[in-house]
Amino acid sequence: MPSQQLQLSTSVILYYSTIPSLIISICFVILFAATSLLHLKKLIKFKRKIYAYLFTFSLLRTCLFAFRAAWSQKLDLVILGITSNILLSGGFFVIIEAIYSLLSDWLLILFGTTDASLSTCEDLLLKVLKILSPAFSILGIMGEILEFDAHVALVPFFRQISSLGFLCLVIIYIILVTYFALNYGDGAIRKQLKALVLFISAALLLIELVYRTFVSFANEYHPVNNYEWTFYVFECIPEIILLITLGGIILGEWFYCVEDDNELMIAQKLAKLQEKGKLINACILIKNKAKREREESTKESTEKKGDGKTNSTVINMNNSKTNDVSTRTSANDESV
Repeated sequence: MPSQQLQLSTSVILYYSTIPSLIISICFVILFAATSLLHLKKLIKFKRKIYAYLFTFSLLRTCLFAFRAAWSQKLDLVILGITSNILLSGGFFVIIEAIYSLLSDWLLILFGTTDASLSTCEDLLLKVLKILSPAFSILGIMGEILEFDAHVALVPFFRQISSLGFLCLVIIYIILVTYFALNYGDGAIRKQLKALVLFISAALLLIELVYRTFVSFANEYHPVNNYEWTFYVFECIPEIILLITLGGIILGEWFYCVEDDNELMIAQKLAKLQEKGKLINACILIKNKAKREREESTKESTEKKGDGKTNSTVINMNNSKTNDVSTRTSANDESV
């Protein structure tokens, strides 16, 4: 029976060893639950998008290790292993979205103090990268679901594309942070502390993704799958450090200070207006045209009224002069 359980669990293993540990799984349930509560508190208080991503990711990881803890007690329940793997692969795009959201906020804060702005190509590139991250998670989920069918040859391919895609997204992220810091930052990169936060976040995810990509391309019987500690050291601990680092820095209101919050709100509104620039410009032109037409019509009516008043005044003056003349004439006649 133990050998049968080992074989069943091996058939659904991805990224970690065959037999999960109950105690370690419970420890990570507590850690991720604590970080989820931490970010939920700040989400309610500040309502920033970054907290929504971090809270969601922490909650998904909490559920993952809860399933993993249950799986450690019932290894014959393959569905528990599949579910934990789906949460592991499928929920990873959330943390990628979080760091890209942090990059966007940093740029908005940075541009709030200068007259610079992203070019059309740069803005389009960021949007495309954000769209790709859920697509790579979907590929990972497909690889896990199709694993039920041992005859599907594309299962390893889906996993490899998913892990390799995320790795490329993080590498591109590091390149973009460097590019933006050099072109739009104030001073040398080493003096831009907020940019260093983005570099640290990417470096932690890079450690995790290098390991994940290596395991996805390795044979399922590779010795790395026999050591559970590699999963915790290279997968889980970087995520915990990342959540605590971002939480500590952001929760301490260093990355987002009060002034930056105000600038960020203004910059976000301007960015939304910029996206709708054509429509807004058209509306402004229409309003200005209508305003000019109203002013012209008002001016014309005023001039017409003015002309009418002038004519009536002239007529009245003429009439009064005529009356004066007739009065003087009649007075002269009477005197004669």
